[in-house]
Order: sequence, then structure tokens, then C-alpha cells
Amino acid sequence: MESGRAAVIKKFATKSHQLTTDDVFLTAGGSMALWASMNLLSGKGDNYLFPSPGFPLSLTIAQSMNLTPKLYHLQADNNWQADISEMEKLIDEKTKFVLVNDPSNPLGSVWSAEHKREIIELCIRKKIPLIADEIYEEMSYGTHAPTFAELIKPDEVDKITVFKCSGLTKRYLAPGWRMGWAIIYGSKQAQ
Repeated sequence: MESGRAAVIKKFATKSHQLTTDDVFLTAGGSMALWASMNLLSGKGDNYLFPSPGFPLSLTIAQSMNLTPKLYHLQADNNWQADISEMEKLIDEKTKFVLVNDPSNPLGSVWSAEHKREIIELCIRKKIPLIADEIYEEMSYGTHAPTFAELIKPDEVDKITVFKCSGLTKRYLAPGWRMGWAIIYGSKQAQ
């Protein structure tokens, strides 16, 4: 287990985040990383923000935990980006996290660094964690799209918590390997 966590740290540490083995949770696939992150952050009766359209398994996970998804709409006429003002209006005292999926499944869209920064800033402003499903991060073509963790500024590290969920299956085209991880970047304190 320790060698697996060390490999994840070596691959995903950023300039702003020097990770330790306490920041990495190995799971039975990327879906289990989502389940673990969602379960850790919320309880029965809570809600969270979910992209529409989005990866439907996340809705199934939430239903099994009695969580209520609040849908934020991805705009077809704006490269499938979210409307930040709509997201902000959806957040209330029972909202425990924002879930993003980038690159998107099912859309295949990739958000700009600027748009990701807007979401980071929203989460900081509202003091709410971000779960980033980035299982397809290495399957975008063209320019490298920075991850959410890569876009957190050094002076923001203690102001936000990001759970990066990913795994081997998509990254290395290895269906059936069932090895995933959740990495916690930023503040370890409850938001």
C-alpha cells in the first residue's frame, strides 16, 4: 500500500501541495474514490452541487447515501461551462461539496483554466469543499488542461479542500484493473 501511495504522490504533488501518504487514499477504482469522498464529506439529508449533464453513477452513489443533488447546468453555447452565478444561488447551509467532472463524461468537453479558477474562487468564498472527478485528465487532446489542484495558488492552500478522484483504468487504458485514489489537497480542516 505504501509504495502505491508513494507512486501517486510522485505523480500528483504540485508546487503548492507537498503531499504525504496521509493525503492519499487507495480505492477499488475511481468510482470507489468518488464514493469515499462523498461519504466522508456528507451525511443523510445533506445536498451537493452536481453538473447537468453529468456522470450518472455519481447520482446513484448519492441516492444510496440519501444525499440530494442540486443540478447546475452546463451551457452548450459556452463550451459546456457552468454558470457560476447559478451555482452560487444553489448553495445553502446543507450543501456539503461541489462535484465537478473535467474532462467531462459524458460530454467530452474540457474547461479552461480560467473557468476552473472561477469554481475554485466560488468554493473558497462559500467555504465548501470541491470533489474533482478527473479520471479522464490525460485523455484530452491538444494543450495540457491544468487540474483543479494545479490551479490553487499558494496563498489559497489553507482556504480550500479539493478531493481529486482518479484511477488507472482510463489513464492507462487498463479496464478491469480497479485501482483508484482520492487525493486531498489543501486544508484538512472541516470547511
